[in-house]
Amino acid sequence: MPKIIFCLSLLATYLLGCCQKTVYSIEEHGTELISCITKEGIAVAADSRWSKFKIAPNIPKKIYAWSDGHKKIYTYKGIFVQLAGAYDFRNYTFYGLFKKFQQSNKRPVNIKTFYSVFSSFAKKELSPEDYQELKRNTIIISGYFGSIGCIYRYKNNNIDSAIGKGFIILSLQSKDMGKMDNVLNTLDTAHLATAINFEINFIHWRAQSPSNEISLVGGPISTGYVKPNGEINENFQNNDLYIMTKSKIEAELTGKIKTNFTSKDDSVQYRKALLEEYKIYSKN
Repeated sequence: MPKIIFCLSLLATYLLGCCQKTVYSIEEHGTELISCITKEGIAVAADSRWSKFKIAPNIPKKIYAWSDGHKKIYTYKGIFVQLAGAYDFRNYTFYGLFKKFQQSNKRPVNIKTFYSVFSSFAKKELSPEDYQELKRNTIIISGYFGSIGCIYRYKNNNIDSAIGKGFIILSLQSKDMGKMDNVLNTLDTAHLATAINFEINFIHWRAQSPSNEISLVGGPISTGYVKPNGEINENFQNNDLYIMTKSKIEAELTGKIKTNFTSKDDSVQYRKALLEEYKIYSKN
């Protein structure tokens, strides 16, 4: 019965899409990531919204679909990995790629070597095009090297860091904010609870949208921390734990992943774009 329902859903999407003149491609934007080193530990936070833009000739670029509750923070042996950017690749989702790394990696890893080890693994698992897409993502790695708290932010071949004190904020709503040294002294002595509250309030502030438009940032906030003794706490959103991209698209088409739209027409166009992607992934 579920298979029949899924097939009918695909057929309905196709028939509705045939009535439309414009097909919008899918482009995802948004994400707020924060990692902060305090004397008690390292606190991390992220929003959980995926927002999609209309990309078509002669129309303003604006959000037409969004969904909340998505996973943007991952852990590996006491190391936090925060992701901003492409999530769906030709075969794996980022979650699927990361999970396979967790299960199969045999190389020794610490906070300083994690990114290079993970990148080498991803290069073998992904197509050249998908690997370059992954490298264009921004990935923040947080954890301890001995007793020293470290944060590294990677994008292409660029690296930013905060070692021993400070924090890094990635803000894609307007621009990459990097390290904000004007509040460094406050956060350097903050307790974990203070840092987490700051992160939550900051993301809520960034989620405020002007002109009553849909915000690129939103949804329940993921938070977590790791202490120098290895104690780790995770309170992450996990709305999209699909290994393969094809399975994730099926979940969107059948409503298992709830997606919001600005209009009925946007819903039809988005589902048609998803169906086109589904046809591509089904060939793999």
